[in-house]
Amino acid sequence: DAAVCGAVVSWIEPLISDCSDLVSATVSLANGSFFDVGDSLVTYTAIDIYGNETSASFNINVVDKDGPVISGLPVKIEIPNYPGQCGASAFWSDPVVTDNCEIETIQSNIPPGSFFPIGENTVTYIAVDVNDNASTHDLLIIVSDTESPQIINLPAPIFLTPDSVTCTAVANWFELDFIDNCLGGSITTSMASGSTFAVGSTDVMVTATDEAGNTTTESFTVTVESCETTFLRGDTNDDGSFDISDAIYILGYVFSGAAEPACLDALDENDDGFVQIADAIYHFNALFLGGPLPAAPWDSCGVDPTADTLECDSYQSCP
Repeated sequence: DAAVCGAVVSWIEPLISDCSDLVSATVSLANGSFFDVGDSLVTYTAIDIYGNETSASFNINVVDKDGPVISGLPVKIEIPNYPGQCGASAFWSDPVVTDNCEIETIQSNIPPGSFFPIGENTVTYIAVDVNDNASTHDLLIIVSDTESPQIINLPAPIFLTPDSVTCTAVANWFELDFIDNCLGGSITTSMASGSTFAVGSTDVMVTATDEAGNTTTESFTVTVESCETTFLRGDTNDDGSFDISDAIYILGYVFSGAAEPACLDALDENDDGFVQIADAIYHFNALFLGGPLPAAPWDSCGVDPTADTLECDSYQSCP
């Protein structure tokens, strides 16, 4: 019987006979009695009128096949990690264990209040009764990693001077890293160290991802300063040649009120920071009288090496 430590047993009554009248017949345990788990001996005794006595016995074996019942445990417990730790402690009440007979032992592989790592963890309770019937019950402990990684060495804003020919600059930075409450993970950037950047500001996105998929994204800025326009000093009209038309172009701008050239630096042949008649005279001397040639850059495209107020917004003959 699942509720008690035994069973009611019934059997077919034995046939008792004698050549004389039977005086009495007795049984040690009545048919239909309750028998405890284990072996019980039932004995029938018969006595005839002459006092002759005969006994016969048989054994009743009641087997306990019912394991203990474990109750009062949840199916699972879900908890977040402790801040800064790769896990958390879980708490629960020990289960209630009942049995139709007596409990011999109850134990678990992990006690309440233990620290569990991130992920799924199984707590197993095992109960054994006095008849060696065993039952188990599993409790699932799920610890979730809810903590995002922290980027620890984000570069400060980077400012670069561009190459005068390509008008770009290469930015380099040290290897980036992050910390997290658990081991593992990765860090990526939208542009790699050593990449080429164009003029202007570019945000480089840095993303750290831990093993649980938590992410943190931050950014730093790479700024490439304005690129100076390259030109040829002395080729004032930007036609690709150094001739008398360049001197006439200077005179037209200085005396005739012509529109301002796109590259005043090309007209400043003596590199004094001004465009005036002296530049036209300088051009004539270089062209016809063996005077000094224009200041750099004149034989190949380049930028003005001298700081002044003149500008060069565009120049078609140079890349």
